[in-house]
Amino acid sequence: MLFLLPFLLLLLPVASAQHPSPALSHPPSVAFSSLPTSLSLPPLNSSSPGLRLNFTDVQSLYLTLSICSLTSNTSLLPRALISTAMPLSFDLGSKAVRDQSSGGLSASVGGKGVNKRSSKDGTTWEMEWSYGFGNWSWSSNGGGYEDVGVLFGLGLDKDGQTLNTSMIGSGNVVMQLDASTRSQQSGLTAAYPKLGDTTATQVLLFSPLLYSSIQEQPTYPNYTLPGPQLAFPDVAELTAAPVNSSLSKNMTLMVVPTTSSPSEIGLDFSQCAVNAAFANASVSGDNNTVVKSARPEWMAIGNQEGFRTYWVLGGLQAGTNYTAWINDDKDVMSRPAWFGTKNASFPCQLTMPNDICPNIGYSAPLSPNATTINSPSGELISNTTPITSFPDEIADVLTDNLQAFSTSLLTRACGRDLFSHVSTCTDCYSSYRDWLCRMVVPQCGPDYVNTTSTSTSTSSASSTIFPLPSTTPRTLDTPRNEDLPDVPYDYNELLPCLSVCNKADRQCPVWLGIRCPKRKVNAAKSYAFVGDHSSFGDGSAELGMASEDRWGNKWCNG
Repeated sequence: MLFLLPFLLLLLPVASAQHPSPALSHPPSVAFSSLPTSLSLPPLNSSSPGLRLNFTDVQSLYLTLSICSLTSNTSLLPRALISTAMPLSFDLGSKAVRDQSSGGLSASVGGKGVNKRSSKDGTTWEMEWSYGFGNWSWSSNGGGYEDVGVLFGLGLDKDGQTLNTSMIGSGNVVMQLDASTRSQQSGLTAAYPKLGDTTATQVLLFSPLLYSSIQEQPTYPNYTLPGPQLAFPDVAELTAAPVNSSLSKNMTLMVVPTTSSPSEIGLDFSQCAVNAAFANASVSGDNNTVVKSARPEWMAIGNQEGFRTYWVLGGLQAGTNYTAWINDDKDVMSRPAWFGTKNASFPCQLTMPNDICPNIGYSAPLSPNATTINSPSGELISNTTPITSFPDEIADVLTDNLQAFSTSLLTRACGRDLFSHVSTCTDCYSSYRDWLCRMVVPQCGPDYVNTTSTSTSTSSASSTIFPLPSTTPRTLDTPRNEDLPDVPYDYNELLPCLSVCNKADRQCPVWLGIRCPKRKVNAAKSYAFVGDHSSFGDGSAELGMASEDRWGNKWCNG
C-alpha cells in the first residue's frame, strides 16, 4: 500500500475536477415591430437550444404560447424567462414568488401553477407551462413605453445563462405564439365537453353549460306546476349572461383516438398540438356526425338546467378510447375529456333529452331507431339514430305518473302553506320527475357485471378511488319492474345513484310519503352508493363522490 499511495494522490485531483456548464450565448432572436401577431416560432433542438424574442416600446403585452411538438425527451419543456428590466436581465434569482396576476393556470382550474416572479416588484418572470399551454400579461400602468424580452431555452437554468444540453434528445420543440398589446388573442377555458354516453360505435357529447335557465317558480294564488310535457324556452329569447363567458355559441367539437392525442405526451392544453391531431386523425367531422344541434337547446343534464349544444358521432371503433375538446370561433379551447366506446355486443340505444325527461342523455334499453345516416360523400356513418321520443307505452307511464303526482302535490296550498324554508312544490315536482325518468328509462351499464358492487363497499369517506360501475343484469325473466313494458333484449343496468332518491325525499313534503331504502337494509337492491354512512357516497358531488368524472367513468346513474 505504501507504494500505491503517491499514485492515488496523483489521481485525486483529476477525479475531483469539474467541467464548467456551457452558457447560452447569443441565441437566435426574433424582433416584433407591430402587434398583434400569431406565428410559429423557430424550432428549438440540440443544435439550437435557445431563442430570444424582443418587443420594443410597448406599454402592455399579452402573450399566449402553445407547445406544438416536443423532442424525443417528451419530459423536457423549454424554460421561458421574461424580462422588463433595463437592461434586460433573465436571472430569476433564488427567491422567486408566485405571481398570479401575470398569468398561468392554478390547480383549481386544472393547471400546474401560476407564473413566478423574481420578487414582489421584480422585473423577471418565469412562465409556468400547463400541459403545453402558457400565458403572460403585463402593463406599465401608465409608466411609459418599455422593452420586453422573452428567452426560451432547452435545459436552461433559471439564471438565464447556464445550459445542460445532455437531455435534449432528438427532434424539435416547436411553439406557437400569439402576441397582442390589447388582450389575449387565444385562450383556454376550464370547462370541458360533458359525456352523455357511448354505444359500441356512437357517442353522445354535450357542450359545457352555456346559459343557465332555471324553471320559473310560480306564486300563490296562481300556483300551477308544469305539465308532464315541458315547454322549453328558446335560446333566442334569452337575456341572461352566459355561465361560461369564455366560450361562444359557435363551437367545433374535436375528437381523436386517444392513441393519436397530444395528451399522450402531456400537451393536453396545446391548441396547435390539438389542431394537428385533429387534422390527422379526426373522428368528429362530417364523415362521423350523426346529428348535432343547430343552436343551444334547453335541457337538465347533469342536474343543471339551461342551454347546451350536443353532438352524436358515429362510425367509431368498439372498445376504443377517445379524447375530445371544444374550440369556439373566438379561438378559445376547452380542457379535454375522455371516453371509451362499449364492446361490440353492447345492445342499448342512445336516448336524447326530451320534453318529458330533459335529464336523460344516455344509452337506454329501447328498440333501435333504424334510420340510416350517410356522410356527404355517401358512405355509411350509422344504421341507427338516437331516440328522441319514447315509445307510447313508456311515454304513457311517465305522463300518467307525473300527472297523478302533480294532482297530489297541489292538494295543499303550494306557495302559501310552506312545507320547507329551502324547497318548493316546484322543486319537489322536478326532483320526482328526475327520479321517475331514471326508474322507467334506466341507463345501460358496461358489458360486464360489477361483482364487487359499490353499493356494498365499505370505502371510507376519505377514499379517492373512483368506484367501479354498479351494475345488475336485467333479462326478460328478471326485469326492473314487471309493470313496465318488456325490454327487447337482455342488458346490464347501471343502478341509479342513491342521491336521486334522497333528493326527492329531501325536497318533497313528508305527507307525500317518499322514503328511500336504508343502506344497511335493502338499498343495494335498487340503488348504488359507497359505504354505509349516510354522509358520504350517494353519487352527488355534495357528499364527496360524484357519479361521473371527465375521464369517461360513471359508477351510478344520477
